[in-house]
Amino acid sequence: MRAFSQLVKNVDQLNDFLVTYRCCADKRYLVQLLSTQSRDTATALARAILERLPDTHIIGHSTRHVILEGEIFNQGCLVCVMELNQTTLTSAVQHYSFSPDIDGYDLKQALELQDSSKAIISFSVQIERRDYPVYRVFNPEGPTVSGGLAQAIDDGCWVLHQDQVYDEAVVAVALHSDSLKVWTSAYSEWNPIGMPHKVTHAKGTRLYSLGELKALDVYKHYL
Repeated sequence: MRAFSQLVKNVDQLNDFLVTYRCCADKRYLVQLLSTQSRDTATALARAILERLPDTHIIGHSTRHVILEGEIFNQGCLVCVMELNQTTLTSAVQHYSFSPDIDGYDLKQALELQDSSKAIISFSVQIERRDYPVYRVFNPEGPTVSGGLAQAIDDGCWVLHQDQVYDEAVVAVALHSDSLKVWTSAYSEWNPIGMPHKVTHAKGTRLYSLGELKALDVYKHYL
């Protein structure tokens, strides 16, 4: 298996990217497409991928920002490609019927989960800014579920499956393999913001002054 990513804005840039990494039509691929651009652009990119790589499962969603190599971008589409050798894929889209347990069950059935299923990647649309609990029917002892939520952009909040977009739905792809190893982890950090200041007067947890100024005056200055 190998994985590679690129930020693209049009089909020509996408094709250059696929040629550079020698993607071949006779191999199996999973593509995640995270787009700050319109749904029309996203579907055009998805169609171009399927034309070059027919044995490909594509999922994606709308987003306001993407991160590539530690940098944040708010223009373009992040294309994440996984080339798979000993892993098979199934993918599905499930429209919201507003019965989350039924929708979750139907999604599980469509993914054709089996003993060798190791992971599920899924993207979904929130309803009225609330999570739609479609995943609660998945067995915690089963394949690990990961993914994210679509964000609203100029033409709505949507998810992508193959070359179609959906407004009130969840998309998912399952990875099945006897040799694939899966583990979970989390990472977080605090990044410093603003200017450094020297505390010159404090008592316990109460701050009185920074440098030669009262703490309140410093706060008001930078507010």
